[in-house]
Amino acid sequence: MLIFKDAYAPTTESTDDELENFYEDVSTALQNGKTHYTMLIGDFNAKVGSKQDEAETSVSCHGLGSRNERGDTLIDFAHHNKLYIMNTFFKKRNSKKWTWTSPDSKTKNAIDFIISNRKDVIKDEAITAL
Repeated sequence: MLIFKDAYAPTTESTDDELENFYEDVSTALQNGKTHYTMLIGDFNAKVGSKQDEAETSVSCHGLGSRNERGDTLIDFAHHNKLYIMNTFFKKRNSKKWTWTSPDSKTKNAIDFIISNRKDVIKDEAITAL
């Protein structure tokens, strides 16, 4: 069975408590809907960058840019739940990694992610901004 779940994390304007509640709710939903294949897709308002050391199994070397504190939180969440942030596992041009652009078009980030419990079944990923 394959389960898809979507998520929209609190923005950087939100409190740490709101962010913690979000991740607790998502963890509960994942545990209540345990399946062989899980896909969590959404706007996590986090920048994960690339793998920084070998202990980081939830991310790989093809992330975009630097990591922020919310990126650390997302990686910790993924690691704790045995999930993989799939956007970081596929080599792409930077222009194919951006999922958010600032109103003045000067800043581009990857804050939307496809997260899975099975990296072996995903052969490619793409998130297209609207």
